[in-house]
Amino acid sequence: MSSDGIDAVLYGHADRAAVMEHSLRRAFVAMTASAALGLAAGGDRPRIEAPGLVFDEARQRTVSFGGGFGAGMSEMTWEYDGRGWRRLDGPGPSRRNFHAMVYDRARRKVVLFGGGGPGGVALGDTWEYDGIAWKQVSTSGPPPRASHAMAYDRRRGRTVLYGGSGGVRQPDLQDTWEWNGAEWTRVATTAHPTGSSLHAMAFDEARSRTIAFGGRPASTETWAFDGRDWRLEADAAPGPRDHHAMTYAPDLQKVVLFGGWNFKDEAGQRDLWSFDGRRWTVIAASGPADYGAKPGLVYDSTSRRVLLLGTNGGETVAGFWQWDGRSWSAVR
Repeated sequence: MSSDGIDAVLYGHADRAAVMEHSLRRAFVAMTASAALGLAAGGDRPRIEAPGLVFDEARQRTVSFGGGFGAGMSEMTWEYDGRGWRRLDGPGPSRRNFHAMVYDRARRKVVLFGGGGPGGVALGDTWEYDGIAWKQVSTSGPPPRASHAMAYDRRRGRTVLYGGSGGVRQPDLQDTWEWNGAEWTRVATTAHPTGSSLHAMAFDEARSRTIAFGGRPASTETWAFDGRDWRLEADAAPGPRDHHAMTYAPDLQKVVLFGGWNFKDEAGQRDLWSFDGRRWTVIAASGPADYGAKPGLVYDSTSRRVLLLGTNGGETVAGFWQWDGRSWSAVR
């Protein structure tokens, strides 16, 4: 295994031998699965290991960038229009994984920050994509990091970033930042989520709050950010996990969560949950298999379905699934 693949999955955790062994094993499983599915860096589908994934509402396209481990780490941009994937060539962000992306609805642009580059180098650049080309818009703001999370606050027109890890053998970051389309501003909060890396976030449109759940170290906490401070909302279900994904489903008026990894039990999670602002509820106890990399999850407002990119779909499809409100099915 290349050093790229090793470093990319060890942000903030290489000081513990048990976590190192666990991460290396999962990286190997993920790369082996990708190889079996024929997912080369320049293949016919986006990477399924720790990609960036958003839904561009103006153009009705799902946009994926980057992902992959080692030699397979990608710098490709892909779009899905409901019929198939199309690769977009041209200059843009460098190869990376465990980055974060959101769709800025007011400005009609995809926003990308940070991630882990080759050799485990944490990145601190900000890019925007307008459906035609990528443009680097900032090199200042939050310190370089990977395994962070972002959500777009539609009420205030701000991208909210929390947490992440600054690199191998570096402590997790517990800071909150906002991007207004021109500059980053650090938000001075009095509290913050316990899970500060490999967590997930989504903006709850019905209640106008950014929701964060889980992450390392083994968090079961649900936190809400109102633009001023974080507040603990719940602590229990869906159980401790990291490497999970979240999005908001307007039809349900709830945040939905899929999968992840329970480090304590060494088990991949395949469940789908919803959060109504007070409590979590299981929607489906089982779904696509998890093989060890953080997936992307979006709501497609055209098909009114939740799309999942980043699991092992076996021989039928390279890790691309849809939830229609009743069941999961592979997207071919």
